[in-house]
Amino acid sequence: MKNTIPNNQSENSKFKTTSEIDKNSHKLAVNNKSWTKYICHQRPERCFIINGKPMPLCARCIGVYSGLTVGLVIPIIIPIIYSIDVNILFFILIISLTPLALDGVTQLIKIRESNNYLRFFTGFLAGMFLGIVFNWLTYHALFL
Repeated sequence: MKNTIPNNQSENSKFKTTSEIDKNSHKLAVNNKSWTKYICHQRPERCFIINGKPMPLCARCIGVYSGLTVGLVIPIIIPIIYSIDVNILFFILIISLTPLALDGVTQLIKIRESNNYLRFFTGFLAGMFLGIVFNWLTYHALFL
């Protein structure tokens, strides 16, 4: 689907089409020397756009990495998490990964197209519980 400039806007308008943002801004926001290319696919149509420029990480990766950060801190703030049984913990992890998997797979096989807010939310949920499990495993490996 090609985006075009509406009839009431000139070519020099400050509003840009998605294709113009893809070609120009994303090359500036994400260059080949950026370290972010190693942690994200950086497809511009899946990135949040701030001030007309796509972020260097896609919405799902931002969700996963921010959720991972939160998940690593939660057990420190709420230490009762360390007493959760390992079976329950991994069951919760599987449940938290299911929305991310469903969103990704249904989009991959073209059943539907996801949006950036859903990508962020499912990534955040999965990242948060991955962080909690990693923290739990580290705690039990080092201190028990």
